[in-house]
Amino acid sequence: MNNMNISENNLLPSFRDSIFQNCADILQDYGEVAIDTVLEPGIFSSLPIVSTVTAICKAGLNIKERNYLRQTLAFIKGFHSGTIDQQKLDDYRNTLISDTKRAERELGRVMVILDSTIEQEQSEVLGRFYKAYVWGSYDWDTFRQLSSANQRLFFNDYEVLNFIELRYVNSDEVSAMQRCSIERLQALGLVIAEGEIKMTCGMSELKKYWYYLSRLGILFYFYSQEGNAEKKLAFKE
Repeated sequence: MNNMNISENNLLPSFRDSIFQNCADILQDYGEVAIDTVLEPGIFSSLPIVSTVTAICKAGLNIKERNYLRQTLAFIKGFHSGTIDQQKLDDYRNTLISDTKRAERELGRVMVILDSTIEQEQSEVLGRFYKAYVWGSYDWDTFRQLSSANQRLFFNDYEVLNFIELRYVNSDEVSAMQRCSIERLQALGLVIAEGEIKMTCGMSELKKYWYYLSRLGILFYFYSQEGNAEKKLAFKE
């Protein structure tokens, strides 16, 4: 957000407390949050981050700040999707309170990403990724990779990932639009393409491609789904 200093304005503690409080009921009935709904009295006012940002912007929230709050709500909704162990959340919140450097590293990164995000689906997926990290399903470096890839996805790329899923898809099955998506997913290291070679009269000819998820792609697909945060994937070496 423009000219906002995290330490001076107490944004990070407010963000931390908003994530880890028991707030699933607040967001469960909401799909995409309208940009003006964020400030309606009584709906989200119990979340510390909403009151903090509102207090900082005494002259009123502009579009960018309202969008930040909207993305934050989507992130929290993703984080609280599936099974919630409030004691585990409380323990992790206390860890971040006692280790300020870790809080800056983790929550600071998430806040910066949310501030530059437009699609709420991306923020929800980011929330699921962070929940899986908090649950110990993978390490911080893996979260960084997943969050970086998520930043660069287009909204329709999620549908293509779900289409490929955990199987091999040949190039005859995909449309031109899906192929554009697959090329982007390849560039991010989420999808691998292998060509099938046909030999004719001693000449090699590329017959078709087979697309499948890379190891990072499998992690991305699995943990972007609701309810998988506490499950740990094991890969054969």
